[in-house]
Amino acid sequence: MGWGQQGLSNPYRRSLQGSASIALVALEVVRPSMAWLRTATPPHLFITYRSVVDSDTFTRLDAWLRTLELSKTSHMLALNALTLLRIRIDRPLLQVTASQFLQVEAEWKALRGRSRATGVAWKALQGCGALAGEPAESSALLLKGQLSVTELVDARGISNPAIRSLFIDYLTERSAAVDYQTLANLVRVLVRNFWSDIERHNPGLAAISLPAHVAAAWKSGCASCPEGGNDVTTSST
Repeated sequence: MGWGQQGLSNPYRRSLQGSASIALVALEVVRPSMAWLRTATPPHLFITYRSVVDSDTFTRLDAWLRTLELSKTSHMLALNALTLLRIRIDRPLLQVTASQFLQVEAEWKALRGRSRATGVAWKALQGCGALAGEPAESSALLLKGQLSVTELVDARGISNPAIRSLFIDYLTERSAAVDYQTLANLVRVLVRNFWSDIERHNPGLAAISLPAHVAAAWKSGCASCPEGGNDVTTSST
């Protein structure tokens, strides 16, 4: 969170540093965490980002939001929520999947609690053709039992925070191309059957690149997996 050179007294140098960080985000060189985006962003990041990335899509979403006759503040918050979503999923907004939206919404809630802006963002996306076939409210997905990627991973209990983040990032990317049941199966295979088992037998292991003896022991255990070893063995390839 303490990015950049600290203690700059020259206003121009501070402004230049902020502009540099905006450029890195807008050029998609880096993808900041939700915590950084919600607490440490330089001024005008979201406005600049919308003018550079998916600008036509943001123009469409902006026009759709105006049909709701929101207050200026609510309108801005909804646009910012859409911008946060675009930065975090790192793909065209109108290609967002429900699981990706729920993942980013969960990150938002973890920092700031519930917000009406995310609900408005969901409606705007549907109004512009995204999220086809999904319910009118994102909360309906949770009522049906669909969890975010983070919730699916955390339900399996990974001890190492870096490995947890690795699985969340990977599975969030995969979620764009698979349905919810396939995603849940991936979590079961990769997190429960693979990594949680590795951690249980090798406490303190902090690298996904396994020592040869650890990999061999895990593969040997998979051969007698009661759920069938084929899907587990395939995932380790």
